[in-house]
This record gives sequence, structure tokens and C-alpha cells, in this order.
Amino acid sequence: MSSIFTARKEFLDNQTEVSDKSPKSQGGSADVNDFQLIELTRIDQYSVSKLPSQPAFLRNYARWDDSEHVYEGTVDSQLGYGLVVSNKSVYVWNYNSKETVPVTIAFDVEQKDDIPWKAVLVDSLPRKFNERASDPGLLLFNSSTGLVKYFEEISSSPSVGILNNKIIEHQLPLSGEFITKTDYYKQIGVIVSTSKRRVFLLRLKDSAGKPFISHMEIQHQQTSFLSGLLHKQTYHSYCKLETPKIVSSKLLKGNLSTNSIVILDSEGSLSIVDCNRDSVSQLVCLNLKDRLTSSLAEVYPHVGYSFKVHDIAQLEQSSEFLILCSFHREPITDERYLMLLTIQIQKDDILINASYKINSHYSNSKETPTLYISSAKNTAFVVSGNSIILMDLFSSIDKITRLERKWEDTVNLKNEISILGTSSRNSGPSDGNTLYVLTKQSGILQICRFLPNHSDETENDNILDGMELIKSHIEQAIYYGGMQTNPLNFDSNKFRDGKDVEKAIIKVSDEILLNTSEYLPQFAPVLVDYLKKKREIMNRLCQLVATIKDVSDQVKLKVLFDNEKLTALTSFYQEVSQDSKLTELLISVIKDKYGIQPDHALNKFVLYHANDVIDVMKAVFKQCPDQIILKVFDPVALSFLNLESELKYSLFKVSRYSSEITFSHPIFLEETELLQLIDKALQNLPTSKDYHDLLFDVSRFLYYTFNDLILWNRNENQRSISETIQSTFDRKRIVNLLIYLRRHSEILEIAEQFQDFITVLDILDDQRETINSQIKCDLTPEIEKRQNALLMKFHHFFETYGFQFASTLYQYYIDNHKPKVALLGFPEFDHYLEQFFEQNSDRLGKLAWIRDLIYKDYFSAAQRLANEASENQNEPMAHKKLQLSLAKLSILSIGSSTNLLDNLMENIDINLSLINLQEILAEELSKLIISKKDISKFTQSVQPLMKKSLEESLERVLDRKSLTITSLLEVLTLIDPVTNSLEMNCYHAFKVLALLYTSNNTVPYFLKECENLVWKRLLLKEDWSKLSNTENKSESYVSELLEKSSFSRIIKRLVNHGYINTKNPAESVIKRPSAELLKSLIKEYSLNEIRVLRSGNGIVNEYDYEDDSEENKKLKALRDEYNNESAELKALVDEYEIADWVETVMFSQ
Repeated sequence: MSSIFTARKEFLDNQTEVSDKSPKSQGGSADVNDFQLIELTRIDQYSVSKLPSQPAFLRNYARWDDSEHVYEGTVDSQLGYGLVVSNKSVYVWNYNSKETVPVTIAFDVEQKDDIPWKAVLVDSLPRKFNERASDPGLLLFNSSTGLVKYFEEISSSPSVGILNNKIIEHQLPLSGEFITKTDYYKQIGVIVSTSKRRVFLLRLKDSAGKPFISHMEIQHQQTSFLSGLLHKQTYHSYCKLETPKIVSSKLLKGNLSTNSIVILDSEGSLSIVDCNRDSVSQLVCLNLKDRLTSSLAEVYPHVGYSFKVHDIAQLEQSSEFLILCSFHREPITDERYLMLLTIQIQKDDILINASYKINSHYSNSKETPTLYISSAKNTAFVVSGNSIILMDLFSSIDKITRLERKWEDTVNLKNEISILGTSSRNSGPSDGNTLYVLTKQSGILQICRFLPNHSDETENDNILDGMELIKSHIEQAIYYGGMQTNPLNFDSNKFRDGKDVEKAIIKVSDEILLNTSEYLPQFAPVLVDYLKKKREIMNRLCQLVATIKDVSDQVKLKVLFDNEKLTALTSFYQEVSQDSKLTELLISVIKDKYGIQPDHALNKFVLYHANDVIDVMKAVFKQCPDQIILKVFDPVALSFLNLESELKYSLFKVSRYSSEITFSHPIFLEETELLQLIDKALQNLPTSKDYHDLLFDVSRFLYYTFNDLILWNRNENQRSISETIQSTFDRKRIVNLLIYLRRHSEILEIAEQFQDFITVLDILDDQRETINSQIKCDLTPEIEKRQNALLMKFHHFFETYGFQFASTLYQYYIDNHKPKVALLGFPEFDHYLEQFFEQNSDRLGKLAWIRDLIYKDYFSAAQRLANEASENQNEPMAHKKLQLSLAKLSILSIGSSTNLLDNLMENIDINLSLINLQEILAEELSKLIISKKDISKFTQSVQPLMKKSLEESLERVLDRKSLTITSLLEVLTLIDPVTNSLEMNCYHAFKVLALLYTSNNTVPYFLKECENLVWKRLLLKEDWSKLSNTENKSESYVSELLEKSSFSRIIKRLVNHGYINTKNPAESVIKRPSAELLKSLIKEYSLNEIRVLRSGNGIVNEYDYEDDSEENKKLKALRDEYNNESAELKALVDEYEIADWVETVMFSQ
């Protein structure tokens, strides 16, 4: 195989003609040394070539008049002539002619029906003693009448115009039949078969050796049931119906007789006759069908229903034969198995030695398979339809019986190529392994089977395993498939075993990239041209892979990535080679990296190190200025993007990476340093118009490549690489540059590929803003047209990607402070807007209510506003107040009343009151607390954890941000009362609780605990020692002192405002203080009670007492502080008999 490349000039100089290889060393034919064959394919086992000599009538066949039809043809490899029969003429030419358009001799025929004439080339007889004619003779047969015309030399044709050349005529005695087959053998003459299975032998010379025609009938008419019904057969019925036919009549060699002929028909009837000058004797008469089908029925039970015999060939021993037959794969299909059976013929029986099913081709009922065996008896050629099957034969019957598979392969012709005839050269063992195939469109093809070079090579050495055979088919397709005139069909249907196919594809791809293929040279004089040719081959491999079924994505991507490396190398080297300084720099980098001497550096690198092109490119760029980097890299970027688009997406249909991809990766994945060099150079490039194309090419490459690598890492466990890519990739900067360059459509296409909807919206919104700014000036028809086109782009993304795009669009416009576009810009897709707000109601209520009001859904707007006001604690008080006020107006706009509306209105009023109270509190505190640094002055008496929480709440109040119920009560009850207004905060705390008691949205238990806490802190704030110091004090003094106390004044307010009902305590909103209440205030708190108090609204999850988290430690510390308050109150109750004072205060109300 090492010499294959040198024989194929096509790769280097784009020529299609190649010199023939040394025939004897290869075991091929030696009859075409005087001219160049056009090699169509070649592997270790065989080659297929086209003979350059092709008659004009075949070259121009496509332009033939419809009235002339070609029927058949033949190639006589002994005589070196080709022959074609049409309904008007018989054409003969010398295919060994040195002329590409040889002289063609035409013999007119008078075909008066639809039965084609037959024609046979024969050896010419000597004109004088020991003299041979230069041209062969020709026999023409009128198949209908039996008339035979014998031209002693083809130059006798009337069309040649040579006089005095005799034409001998003879009449065969046909009776309601026609000639179907003619076979010429120099030793005996022409064997003629008819539609009634009669067989004649025509002798072409008399006893003196002079030209003369005589005939003898060597097989009489054979009747069948169907032919008996038809009586006189028509040509049409003969062709269409399954009537028995003579399929083979051949002269035998060996010990039987020099004139023994074997005759075989499609029903399996076999005769061997011995033909003497005046008599015929039958040596063997057998019916093979029953014996053959019975031997196959065990494996193929249905064989007998469709069994046909097609051909027979004699093996080494005179009694050994190879039978070609066929039968349906399944009873209901037209596909047929082709089977070779090896038999020994005895006088009255046959012995079946072996059977071999052809695996590379299925025949059908329209095909007429034929069998040829090389003179060395080691190769069989089976021609069926447009396929030629080649296979090894065992050298003896004994070896055939071994259950070993031999080499088999198929040469397929394209569907539009028609085979007219074939011929096998059988003159001797040295040149008897060639089959000639005559085609209607491409002339004569030569299929040459190569014999082993060493006599001691074992027979099994020639067997290819499945992967190697498939690899040879792939190589044929990619190295020879580039010739448009090549009639061979390198069909991907050959590739059926998925695992072997994928292994073969990977190996071929590696060999192309690394230059280890035996089809590639080890030295290239012009490297740029060499790389371009390799790219063509790699592209053909990609095209082939795309046609093969069930090739995995990872194998497709492996081939793609290899192609991208080769393409990157081609573009990179082509640019570098045009600059002597860059070339010297590249040579230096190669020398440092591989230790290759400068004289061979470029050749060795280009041929054998394409895998490292990205790494070498990076090393070169590190020593180059920015503009040189971008100039050299620009064609690399463009070619890479083209391959990604044309191959990955369009050809391979791979749009997403799978986690199953393990043995290859994108070519820039591990070279983020190179991408950073490119990006840095891009940032330093001027943005003037002269650089726009370069800016666009490189920025588009970076945008695509970074997105592609991010997409890859979503399915690969390479977090470190992914993080590097994410940190390197400034998407916004690159997209802004692309938008600045106004190349919207190109980047929009790439963004859609990656479903990068943010970039899509950046581009579309830029166009929208541009159009809107123009509309403000003047709405021209052109602007209106552009506006509609933009709207169609938006619609495309809505309709193609649905909610995935829609949700990104709404969030994009909300984040960019353009809610009007999100809410009103695309009314056709409002169902997506509804879905978006439903899924994001927790954070988008502040926008959803606007849309509800626009569409007059006032109840929904009120609900959204109320929920947003109550749930979002980070909104300013004024904003919450506005939200609640709008919610209240929305309910009033409904104009009706229901329980649901009334409850919602009630909750809105409660929340408005709470906000009003917080605004008043904030106003008071802002007068007292000038700076947040002064907050600590108001929290000095508070315990540490409560102090921290209180100070945070005070900061929120000063910032005019609303508080939770817990935090609000904390501020109202814990802050030190430095003024009279602050002294009344506990009253406001009771007022808050009174409001909440009327609401359905607050947990009652939580409110009860909060009320107890307010009572406790109110009592703790009072100076009971001062009230208890009554010694030497008048009763009026004590009464006045009690009346001025904070506790008494707050109780009075609660009673006066109806929160405490002294006449009917059960109707009180706030519990009437009593000795019983005091007992409940001095209890110790559980952890769960603390969680409820600190919850903000009383809603808490189930408590895990085993949890040892920091949060629980803090909760326990808080419990201690709450219990400290209870202990302090208990001490006061015991010391100052507070219960009596409480009763006294209540009695005075």
C-alpha cells in the first residue's frame, strides 16, 4: 500500500490519470501498459480503473436519439475489443487503442421487432499459411429468424468501405423461439441458446480450416408447464414471466473431454455433453434444484419457493464446480440472498461440499447475476445489478469444508451507471484476476484483484476484520470520492456494524490529521496546497459520516474537531508563510518545542503535528504585536466559524453537547490563554472604520467560542475550566462592540444558536430604540417597514422558544427599567405575561398590579398591592402607604360589596393605620435622634441581644422603612421614654394589638403573647418605689402622684377609647389588668414561645430541640433575657405589692 499515493497523481496535481502499477507483482492484468489507466479506487486487495479509450457513441450516449436503444455489450479481453448492441447497430472498437476516442466500426442491423440481435467477436482465421488477420471476426445473430452473418474481419463492415470481403450467412432452424444467449470459445466455436432451451453449437471452419458455418443441436427443446401453455413464446413474456432459461453454457477443461460443454438452466437442470465433429453424447444429466434446496432448507426453510440457479463455474478439479444461486430473504420481500455452493459432479449424483452466503449484497428479481472465476481459481467475481462482488475462494474442496470466512468486498456503481456486459480474462494464472465491466455511461472499467506477493502467505492472512474492511471503504470514499466523474458509488449503506464503523471513522480521522495514512505522502513540496488537499479529504470524511446512520454525536464531534485543527493549521500557516519574519518566528517555536532542525521544521510540523496547532499558535502570538496577532488570526477565526456552522449545526445536526462525549473536546477548551491574548489584542485595536471588518470577525469569534465552551462545561465536570472561561468572558463588552459595528443579523443568528436571549434582546432593543428615536422625528413608510420587520423578529422568538424567551424578555425590560415595554409591548403573547407574573408573584407584585389596572381587573390589582405592601419589608413607608391607598381605591372602583372584598378592605385599613403609626413614630424619633450614632442613648437600659435588635429596628424607622409587628412592638416598649410623647408608646403598642385583633390574618396566640409582653414592659417602666413611698404623705398627694403615673395615664386612655370595658370586662379588646394577669406575666418562657414572639407575625415552623446551630444558641440567649424581665417583674410584684396598686388604678377609672 505504500506506493498507492504515488500512483494516484490526483492528490498532488489534480490529475485523474495514473500510471498502472507493476502488474505481475500485484497479480493484475498486463494488457494496458501502453496507456494510462484512470484509477477510480485502490486498496490492498484490488483496484478499479477506467480505460481511457471510450468510443464517441458512448461518450455522447446522453444525447442519443430516442429511437435508438442500447441492449447489451461485451468485452473480449483476449481480443482486446469491446462490442455494444443497439436496436440499429452493432458497434465494435479496440479498447487497447492509444486514442481516447478510438475508431468505432458500426454494423447495421434490421431489427423489425422488439427482440435484440446478438453479436459475438471471434478470432480471425489465417488468410495464408502461418498468417493471422489483424482484426477479429464478428458474428451477428438475428434472434428472431435465426439468420447468422459471419464477418471474417470487422473491417468487412460495409461502413468501412473495403471491397471483396466475404460475408458468410447461415440459417439456424428456429421454431417459434428466439436466441437468448451466445458464448464463443475458440476451441469449439459459438454456443447458441434459445428461449425453448434448445442449444446449438456453431462451428466456424471446415475440416480444412477455412471459414465456414455449420451447426449441430447439442440439446433438444426442454418443455415446462408454463412454456407448454404459451406454445409460441413472445420476447415480452419470456422476459417478464418466470419461465426457465438457459443461464450458463460453458466449455469445460480437464479430463472429461476437450469438447465437453456444461449447460445449466435457471431450474437447476444440468447437462454435460461431449461434442465430436458429427455427433453429440450426453455424459451427465442431473436436476440440481432438489438436492441444493434440501441442503439449504435446514437453515432457510423457505428456500424452495423462490430458488433460482444463475451460473456455474468449474474449479481446479474437472468434477468440482461452483454454483451461483439465489432465493428470497423472506417470502414477502423481493430481496434475494446470493449463495455459492461447491459441488462435485458424479455420473448420476452430486456431492455438496459447502455453501457460502454472500453478505455484502442482496439481489432482486430484476437482476441476472453472473459468476466469473479467476484462472488461478482463488477469486470469484459475482456481477449482480450495479454491483460486483469480489471474494476469495479456497484452493481445494477440502479447505472449503472448514467453517472459516474468507475476504469479501463489493464494488458498487452509481445508480445512473448501467452495466452492458462483462468479461473475465482467463488466459493464464499470471493475468487471470481481472474483470472487465462495460458500462453505458463510463466505458470499460477494469477490476483487478491483487494476489499475495509471497507464496508462503497463509490463506487467512488476506482476511480483513470488520473494522479494517469498513475503514478501507471509508478511505475509498474520501480519497477517490472527490472525482465527480467517478462512476463508483461509495455507498454509506455498507456501514452496518455501528461499533466497527465508529472505530474505523476515528482511525481514518486520526490518520488524516497526523499524516499516518498510507494514502498520504511523507513529504509535501508546497505545504499550503498540501494542506488544502487534506482539508478536502477531511471534508469528504465529514460528508460521509453525516450519511451513515446511528453514528454517535461524540464520533461526529471527534471528526469535526480534527477538521477544525486541520483548518486552523491551514489558515494559520497560509498567513504566516507570506511573512518572512513570522515564518522565522514559527520555525524558532517549532525548534524549541520539538527539537526539529530548521530545514525540516515547517514540513515536519505541518505533516505530523497538526494536533498541536493551537498551542504553537499561542507561542507565536506571545511574541507578536496586537495588530499582527489579529491579522494572522482573522482567517483562522473565519474558517473555524464556517466549520461550526456548516458541519456541526447544518451537517451533523449537533446543537447541544452530551455528557457521553469523553474522548474529544472543543479545540480551544484548554487554550483559554490564547483566547485571552486575542481578547486583549481586540481591546487595544482602534475602532476606526478601517478596522471594522477585523473587529467584527474576531469579536464574533470570541462571542461564539466563549458561549460554546460555557455550553460544553454545562455537561462536563470541569468546574475550574468553566470558572476561568466565565471570568475571562466579558459578554456585555463584546456584544456592545458588535452592536456598535451594526452587524445585528450575524450576531443575532449566533445568539439564537446558543439561546442566549439576553444578547438577542440587547440587539433587538437597540434596534427598537433606534427606530423609536426616528419615529419621533417622522414616521416614514421606510421606518414603518423596519418597525414591522423588528416586530416580526420578536414574534419569531416568542413563537419558536415560547415561555423560555418570553420570561427572559419580561425580566430584561423590568431590570432595565422599561416595564412599559414588558407590560404593553406584546399583547399577542399576554398568556406568557400571565404565566410570568404567576411564577414570580412574590417579587413582581409591584408591576403586576399596573397591568391589572390597565385591563380593569381591580380586585386582582388590590390583592397584588395589598400582598406586596404586607410582604416586602424593604420598601419605604411612603411606598407601602401608596400601595395600600391604591389597593383601597381599586376596591372602591369595583362598586360592589362581598365578604371577600370587605375582608380585603378591612385588612388594607389595618395596614394603613399601622403605617400611619410608624410614620408618626419616625417623625418623633427623627427630632430626638439627629444621627444614628445617637441611637444608643435611647437603648442604654436594654439587655444586650434585645439592645442589638432594637437598634436595628430604630435604624429602619429612621430610614422610613416599615417594621414587622414584633419589631414595632419592640420599639414601642423597649425604647427609653425621654419625653412625654415616648412615655405613651406602650399605649400605641396596645392600639396596634387592638387593630390586629380585628384582623383575620394574625395568629391569635401570637397576639396574646405580645399583649402580655406589652403589659410586662409597661409595669417594668413604672417607678413603683416612688409610688410606694407614702410615709408622711397625704392621701391627696398619693392620689395625685398615682394619677400622674405612666401606668395610670395609659390605663385611662385604654378605658376612655374603649379598649378596656370596665363595666363588662368580657367585651374588652385589651385584657383588664388584674392580679391574675400579673401571675401570667412572671412566668418563664419556653423556646417555642420565644420563637413565636420573634417571628414577626406568629407563623413559625416546628421546632427542633436537638438542633445545636448558632441560631438556636442565640434563641436560648434571648430566652434568658426574656426570663430576666419576668424575674425582675416578679421581684417588683413581691416587693411593692403591685397587684394592690393595679386594683386601685382600675377602681378609680
